[in-house]
Amino acid sequence: MRADDRSKIEGTILTFLLLILGLAVVTYAFVKYGYLVGSVIAVLPLLAAFIVIGIKRPVWVFIFLLVVNYFIPVFMRRLPDAPLSLVLDSIMLFNVVAVLIMSYHKKVEWKRAINGFTITIMIWMLYCMMELFNPQSVSFIAGLSATRTYFIYPLVIAIIVALSCENYKDLFLIFNVWAVLTIISAIKAMIQKYIGFTPVEAEWVYTVGKTTHIIWSGIRYFSIFTDAASFGSAMSLALVVFSIFAIYVKSKFQKIFFIITAFFALYGMLISGTRSSLVIPLVGYTAFTVLTKNAKLAVVTVLGVLFLIVFLKFSNIGQGNSVIRRARSVFDTNDPSYLARRSNQKLIGAYMADKPFGVGMGLGGGKAKVYAPYAYASQIPTDSWFVMMWVEVGIIGLILRLLFYLYVVGYGAYIVLFKLQNKELRCITASLTVGLLGLFVNLYANEVLQFPNITTFYMIQALIFLAPFFDKEITESQKSVAQSESLTK
Repeated sequence: MRADDRSKIEGTILTFLLLILGLAVVTYAFVKYGYLVGSVIAVLPLLAAFIVIGIKRPVWVFIFLLVVNYFIPVFMRRLPDAPLSLVLDSIMLFNVVAVLIMSYHKKVEWKRAINGFTITIMIWMLYCMMELFNPQSVSFIAGLSATRTYFIYPLVIAIIVALSCENYKDLFLIFNVWAVLTIISAIKAMIQKYIGFTPVEAEWVYTVGKTTHIIWSGIRYFSIFTDAASFGSAMSLALVVFSIFAIYVKSKFQKIFFIITAFFALYGMLISGTRSSLVIPLVGYTAFTVLTKNAKLAVVTVLGVLFLIVFLKFSNIGQGNSVIRRARSVFDTNDPSYLARRSNQKLIGAYMADKPFGVGMGLGGGKAKVYAPYAYASQIPTDSWFVMMWVEVGIIGLILRLLFYLYVVGYGAYIVLFKLQNKELRCITASLTVGLLGLFVNLYANEVLQFPNITTFYMIQALIFLAPFFDKEITESQKSVAQSESLTK
């Protein structure tokens, strides 16, 4: 018997004996110490494997973060008092540690993490740190708590995506996982619609969410998200990104998979009952035609958008359908929801006239009642992310944030039009850029940067700034293949 064969047999036997031993230990723990201890011991090998894999390939840690980020709203609804955000904090911390450990045995391109996106976040971080000492703020704790979503999460996500997503294949890995999560989300909303809510979901819908989710056009479904607005926005974003990507991706399997994902996303968007989510595909597809520099496609798209606007605003066709009826209300200036928002914005405008730096982070809208139950700004719903930013960090902070986001979109458009050489990568970057622009416009109507959208939102921006590195990798790979082929001739 050869030495290689003998070592393989010995390895197989050793693995089998370890499995038997592990099973015996877990069984003994369950019998002797009970369910809790037994479960902990059973999970330890999986945890050890995850740590080893994560250190070797940090992108898997980010994938895990993306998955947990999608499902954490489910547990937040069931365990409202549990500090579940610490779970995400721990995964992000481990992702950073994994990259640092990986750097000891593998070259890490640190310059990937120093780009226009991370620099804008750092500038924003300085502004937010000054906001902590805003004299208008009535709660330092509220501001401190808000730093997580204001700049800590964005900065950490920007860095771990830049350093964990090492190559072009990792980009496809992230896209595929995102697509699976999109399909799962849409299926869960379909279950809510055609089978029914779970007891916990039903309790939330008919109590806390009654005024916003049981409306004249029917029930708004929210899937595994915090609310229907967040769900509808996520589905609209996925619709734009995956439908565009499906057109240009080379792999037939990927093309079919992304088309299926886009259809699931479309249906999820429609049953969410979120009117403003229609803005994302309208803006996204229109912007995409500009990036393609295809005059015929641009004309067809613009005509299609105009036809849709005319159909919804100036006709009553399909009014019996709840989805069409809900979408048509977007253009109704007498809609009660629209009038209530306008009224709230007038009240906020008068209150904010002498507060250019806002009232302090975390102190805008209903959520601020936890920290300042009697403050004036806590009594008026902000409804919109734009308005929320205006209230909390002032008109100066809002303008600064808008400029940063427009810079990211502008950078994405620039590299698509003038810099990226690979057609498939140009398409990916274009789909991310126009999807981001659509979501950005949608923020005018809704506050949807909650879990899981907040992670996706900043992940997209980080991936846009990675595109030139992927383009360089593809070019070098193609040159290497061409040289190899020339040598074999």
